[in-house]
Amino acid sequence: MNLSIALATYNGAVYLKEQLESIAAQTRTPDELVISDDQSTDDTLRVIEEFAATAGFPVRLSVNEANLGIAKNFEKAISLCRGDLIFLSDQDDVWHSDKLESVERVFEAKPQLSMVFSNAELVDETLRPFSETLFDRLDFNDRNQRLVKSGRALDMQLQTNRVCGFTVAFLADLKELVLPISGDGPLIHDGWIVLLIAAVGEIDFINRPLVKYRQHSAQQCGLGMKPSMLSPTTVPIKTSGCHEITTSSKIDRACYVRQANQLNEAFERLAAYGLSQDKERLLQEKLVFLHERAGLPVPKFQRWRPVGRKS
Repeated sequence: MNLSIALATYNGAVYLKEQLESIAAQTRTPDELVISDDQSTDDTLRVIEEFAATAGFPVRLSVNEANLGIAKNFEKAISLCRGDLIFLSDQDDVWHSDKLESVERVFEAKPQLSMVFSNAELVDETLRPFSETLFDRLDFNDRNQRLVKSGRALDMQLQTNRVCGFTVAFLADLKELVLPISGDGPLIHDGWIVLLIAAVGEIDFINRPLVKYRQHSAQQCGLGMKPSMLSPTTVPIKTSGCHEITTSSKIDRACYVRQANQLNEAFERLAAYGLSQDKERLLQEKLVFLHERAGLPVPKFQRWRPVGRKS
């Protein structure tokens, strides 16, 4: 398999060199590293150019004409990938040296898979580990692990996104499904991608850390190290998520509207792609619930009949 890495950068010079070095140190080197830069004003481009000059694999850099934001920046990087598997990468983490090799082995052993993700170490700015792992923080416990293993990842994702993008690799054939990435809702790029793939494909995970997930004050998305905090990466779709964000009924309604609109966008995309009846029902039930809580008219699902069926 040809392995592509989609790396989105924006003013990441402080930590980027370490991440690039960890990619270069992989026991299975990538076939290409695709970098989309979102108009960085620091030394990010210089760091990339110096790395590309000595890397043992192709490094392709694209600089956006205007600032796109994190989701659309990843969209650009993903769209430019040419490999069979696409690995998402943040600019400030450090990969374990066997990350690419370990994930590729899972895909080779289970060719029916559409996506694989892994656990990660939580570390501070200097890479000192915290006591929890990413799975601990996201409550990806035995119950949720059984859901994924039994083909019910969508059940989990319709409650809360428990999969962070920097741990994800997915089949490039699914680019047509996941792109363009929805830009209007609580799910950013990774939650959107995982939700769509969970609805049409089989997902598996590696239950050990393959990334050092750096927590620092300047990161665009992070968990934060207070137990009560959630990352923008893991904004819940579940109803309690709105009430955790605010107690204002007006803003609560706006929260439900945004969730409903984004899920409706996903449903229309998936209906055209093809859904099993069970997964179509799950999405419909969630949409009805969100519309009712937002005070919106309940959608008429008969307007969106799938073109084909997939098991």
